[in-house]
Amino acid sequence: MISAVIVNWNSGRLLEKCVRSLKTHAAGCAILIVDNASTDGSLDFASETGEDLILLRNARNLGFAAASNLGWRACTGDPVLFLNPDIECLPESVSRLAEAFAGDPDLWAAGGRLVSPSGKPQTGFN
Repeated sequence: MISAVIVNWNSGRLLEKCVRSLKTHAAGCAILIVDNASTDGSLDFASETGEDLILLRNARNLGFAAASNLGWRACTGDPVLFLNPDIECLPESVSRLAEAFAGDPDLWAAGGRLVSPSGKPQTGFN
């Protein structure tokens, strides 16, 4: 089972869209949100909808790297997928990632292909 770690800091509705895309396209994925002391209500959907998420709430903004490490330590699945909250997973994207890791015991890191909402592939620094 893959664990997904999402670091959040005032991401608004983007976080909810990210989580919903995981729920739709990565069934069974453990979702951990590490919140860096958000004040915008971006976590409200989690308690309102009863989503089965693991929430780690920091008292202050620890930054992306430290929050990612906290999430990684709390994961139960392997491999771990790190996502920014503005990402929406496409159909089969997470299952294909899981298959790649399951099929190659020497694989320890992978990067996804970023696609804009129009379907155009994104490269490095656009």
